Amino acid sequence: MAQIVREHDLSEVTFYVWRSKYAGASVAELPWLKHLEEEKHRLKRCSLIL
Repeated sequence: MAQIVREHDLSEVTFYVWRSKYAGASVAELPWLKHLEEEKHRLKRCSLIL
């Protein structure tokens, strides 16, 4: 784990957050998860404007 963090210039906290968030997700599911997160943020912005 320490090697991965160093190679990608991440903090250990970021690594553990990503691991807990995406653990068990296949590579094919990651684009869909990203799309859902973007949609969630878009909807939150719209609700703040209204």
